[in-house]
Amino acid sequence: MDFSFLHLGVWTYVILFFAMFFDANLMIIIGVFVISSGRLNPWLIAGIIISGAYLEQLAWFGVGRLMKKSSLLSRWATKAVGKYDEHLINRSARSLLLTKFIYGTHRATLLRSCMLDIAFKKFSRSSAVAVVFWLGIVGTFGFAFSLSYFAVKTYLKYAEYGLLAIVIIFFSAQYFVSKSLEKEL
Repeated sequence: MDFSFLHLGVWTYVILFFAMFFDANLMIIIGVFVISSGRLNPWLIAGIIISGAYLEQLAWFGVGRLMKKSSLLSRWATKAVGKYDEHLINRSARSLLLTKFIYGTHRATLLRSCMLDIAFKKFSRSSAVAVVFWLGIVGTFGFAFSLSYFAVKTYLKYAEYGLLAIVIIFFSAQYFVSKSLEKEL
């Protein structure tokens, strides 16, 4: 894997932190890859990933507070996760954890949490628990994937040559078939 972005030094950590607000799953896997490669400080990367994931949850809760009166956001969050309000109120940590794995519901759940007037203290505790479990699960998968990648990376060049050969054969076959069909027509 090409880690050419690592020449940025401290900016690598800053970029990783802010990228956690947009696609945390991908950033965790990239962070684990970087840790596995030994290129950056693993404790600093782990701290950035944990704090970025937690602050992302709090930021979306804050957006929910600011946009509580917005009919567009309110309708979207209600339509996406409104039927799970009771579960969100009574079992916040479990709800926040489950929605991390269900595409399209996590940010709506964070917004809905504020719209349901869940206390910030309860939300922040539930969010911390959900983030720890979620990071453990996704981080484990990312670490296992990075280990398997580093184990087979020497053989990947053969797969690349095979893919190149398949592409060349496909386009050659397409060319010759089209030429033969032109002659027949």
